Amino acid sequence: MKCQDSNSLHEDGSLSSKPRIDWESIIANENSSSEDESLAEIHPNVVNASKGGEDDDIDEEVPLIKLQKRNIQEQEDSNGSFTKTTKKRSRNRSSLEPKEKDVYTPLERQYIELRKKYKDCILAIEVGYKYRFFGEDAKVVSKALGIGCYYEHNFLNASVPSYRIDFHLERLINAGLKVAIAKQTETAAFKSTGNTRNTLFERDVVGMYTKGTLIRESTSRYDKRLNGSLQDSQYILCIAENAVSKKTPLGKVQIGFLCTQLSSGTFIYDQFEDDILRTNLQTRLSHFQPCEILFSDEFSSESVALLNHYVASEQSIGRKVCIQYVDQHTPKISMQNVCNFFSSNFYDYEQAIVNLHLEKIKSLPTLSMVCLEMTISYLTEFSLERILTMSDFYQPFSHFSSMILSKQTLDGLEVFSNQTEHSSIGSLFWVLDHTYTKFGQRLLQQWIKAPLLCENEINDRLDAVEELSTGFNENTQILRKLLHRLPDLEKGLARIYYQRCSPSELLYILKGFYRVSTAFSSNPNDSFQSFLLGSLVKQLPTILYPVDQFLASFNHGKAAENNKLEMFQNVDDFDSIGDSSSEDSQSIFKIREHKMGILMVETELNMHLQELRDYLNYQELNYSSWGNITFCIELSRGCKNIPEDWIRVSATRSLIRYHTPEIQALILELAQHKEALAISCEEIYMAFLKKISGYYNELRRVAVAVASLDCLHSFACVSSQTGYVRPQLTTHDFYVEESRHPMIELLTDGPYVPNDINLSAKGIQTLLITGPNMGGKTSVVKQLALTSLMAQCGCFVPAKSARLPLFDSILVRLGSTDNIFLNMSTFMVEMYETNEILNKATDKSLVIFDELGRGTSTIDGEAISYAVLYYLNYYVRPYLLFVTHYPGLGVLEKQFKERLRSYHMGYVRLEETNQNSQSISFLYKLVPGIASRSYGLNVAKMAGIPNSVIHRAEEISEEHERDQWYLRKTRTLVKLRKYIQMVKLSESDFEEFLSCFSILETKEFIEMAEGF
Repeated sequence: MKCQDSNSLHEDGSLSSKPRIDWESIIANENSSSEDESLAEIHPNVVNASKGGEDDDIDEEVPLIKLQKRNIQEQEDSNGSFTKTTKKRSRNRSSLEPKEKDVYTPLERQYIELRKKYKDCILAIEVGYKYRFFGEDAKVVSKALGIGCYYEHNFLNASVPSYRIDFHLERLINAGLKVAIAKQTETAAFKSTGNTRNTLFERDVVGMYTKGTLIRESTSRYDKRLNGSLQDSQYILCIAENAVSKKTPLGKVQIGFLCTQLSSGTFIYDQFEDDILRTNLQTRLSHFQPCEILFSDEFSSESVALLNHYVASEQSIGRKVCIQYVDQHTPKISMQNVCNFFSSNFYDYEQAIVNLHLEKIKSLPTLSMVCLEMTISYLTEFSLERILTMSDFYQPFSHFSSMILSKQTLDGLEVFSNQTEHSSIGSLFWVLDHTYTKFGQRLLQQWIKAPLLCENEINDRLDAVEELSTGFNENTQILRKLLHRLPDLEKGLARIYYQRCSPSELLYILKGFYRVSTAFSSNPNDSFQSFLLGSLVKQLPTILYPVDQFLASFNHGKAAENNKLEMFQNVDDFDSIGDSSSEDSQSIFKIREHKMGILMVETELNMHLQELRDYLNYQELNYSSWGNITFCIELSRGCKNIPEDWIRVSATRSLIRYHTPEIQALILELAQHKEALAISCEEIYMAFLKKISGYYNELRRVAVAVASLDCLHSFACVSSQTGYVRPQLTTHDFYVEESRHPMIELLTDGPYVPNDINLSAKGIQTLLITGPNMGGKTSVVKQLALTSLMAQCGCFVPAKSARLPLFDSILVRLGSTDNIFLNMSTFMVEMYETNEILNKATDKSLVIFDELGRGTSTIDGEAISYAVLYYLNYYVRPYLLFVTHYPGLGVLEKQFKERLRSYHMGYVRLEETNQNSQSISFLYKLVPGIASRSYGLNVAKMAGIPNSVIHRAEEISEEHERDQWYLRKTRTLVKLRKYIQMVKLSESDFEEFLSCFSILETKEFIEMAEGF
């Protein structure tokens, strides 16, 4: 289950699960043309040098490029460095002579040392202009990226260009891999003057990335946004659980979680009790769709089975989920570790501020606190843990002002993906998403997942949507102009906080915040009439001063070029931004010092050039460059009096390039100053990002306000369409006139047939809906649930008029599926979901059942449907839409005549053709009454079933129908006879009584008799 290279290193450095082999005792075969030469046992990552052998460990799918391997031996000199010497093969050497020991190149030894430290990830090592992968990493990367890999020296190799590493890194982590980037930690100029100038450059890992920890650039071309398309989830979900008391049913547990989205700085926590099916955990997984899941090895088997099911289902639609095991401590130890973490990160703050943060954190549920400690432990490896100190942005999953939509509801109503292709096209989100920004699109997903429960909040949103959709005033145009081409402020702010933001991206983000802060600066108080719009707009100018100050402190042109050396032209201005620390002052002093040093060296080079002109009597002499070599002296080949200590750099047919000893010394000094200046400028730049991070809370609140404006504008775009109306919130009435399905009417060419629905808590509250297959029963009940969901999100609905009650939950039982991971059949899952609805439904819930009992026999299915329908109407009394193919349930209409009505989907029966009596035409209109037949054979005909099969099925159907009517008639007569005997009628009177009904049809007679 681990999303990492399974061939982790052992302590001795081996990468395989095979018997461990000492690295120093690995024997490599020399190149030999003899086919019968024996092959020495070798580590799977080490190349077998024999031409005649085959490497069984190499995946056949990986394209291998076999290179001719040079026979090279490395010898260690007295200084510890390695030198290469080529061995000459003896022509008469016997194949039975012992093989000489194969050793590793310095780069391979460096890789081995890094592999021992980073065992669970793919190592990408920067070498020159490439990132190279070795051994098993090369095999994995080769398959994931579709690139070739080849043998070189002792390891399998693969490589990608350095300038394409961001693109390839994205592909690797999307494949579920954990990647570590290793770069040089030494510079050429400083290394040339040190004791290690003849050794390999030191390298170390500078960054580790997974799908949840990669904070992409907010301006990245790989992260394009389309309306209606879901962004890849970057949630990291940490889960912990405790078994509940022994008195509770088997399989029930207490579960806590903390869900973290680093790219937006969002933290959501919860603790709840769950059943053996882990229904509540399924709901949380559906809401977040995490790309990484953290949990300990103390997880129960039922929870592990559910996670396996989630990972498999996500993989089936092309999404990789990474599983990581993290140690879980007791709540007491976790609390202590979290307190130590906060104290260490707020060491330079007053104790009162630290206590304020700790008070918010200590209010978390016990298991959520344990998850917080596990998340801190995990993110420390990536140096991303400090974002968890932002206690202001911890949110509970369950909130009193919002509804929780279960997994069954989200899937059944196709809220975020359709049920055929599992894409967003045809989903409710696809209809509602007209956002301009990426962070607005992410917030819209949260709004749809959590419909509001507070009437005032819903009306505030509806007021804002109404003003934006009907008023094309100047302020609406300003808002649209502001949102258009606005960068991802949330993600950019997160990258600034993590100090991973480039200067060009920083400039882009700060300009975006500046646009936001000045958009309504002329008169923000009178911008909109809506209370919600006005309150959001008033937040925007609050960041104008700090953003303006930041933008004025650096050169925008140099920042756009990512030139950190000249970005802060006047470093004195840096002191005026916030509080400058002693480290900042030191860096400023070093920048001035190195800039002066560069100027002095350049002056000395110019003076030396004049000396050379005088010496050579050549006043037109100037420095020239050849490739990366600068300050060359170009002289013709005929030039004489060249000093012996001049160094020849290069030559052509006509001229020779030289360096004097003075030039070489000055070039080295210049390079050292430039590298030191680059380091100091990097320190100043990081300090600048840290100063901006000091305003994280203020900037984040403004970003959320802009995202809210974007969501309201998106709702306004939908609501302004023809046929959409503002819903009115009522206490009891549920009346929708000419209701339409929001998705189907966009996907079909013809007009959608509307329907009227009228329910009331004080009257008819249940609709028993029957009708033919393909008649539109499911579409009708879905559109009513979607209408309610849209209204409570704050959007207009597709209808002529709508009066809707405030539902506390929308509970749906649609479709059929099994759960092989928990060994549950389709019917078992159906019963568990039914049980969940019966437990959660209230008199303020909207409940939808579609064909309950389909997974078992007709008798059992009808009995269960009857009992559930009776229970909900007698005990719970929710707003209920019950779709069924069991017309016998209509008898409950008599028992609950004040609460339940039967309806069916209208149809017209066509004339019989080709002896086929099953042809009907659908009207898609909801009409009163019970449909006695489902006309399943008509659907069979539409599906292309052979006529012979259909005709035989009709005969069987008519025979069963005849038997049922005879049985029903017999039972009715027996019931009628008992009734007549009770009134003491004679046998002759009874026969005369029956003769009165002889003029009635059998069906009418039975229905009348059943009425007694």
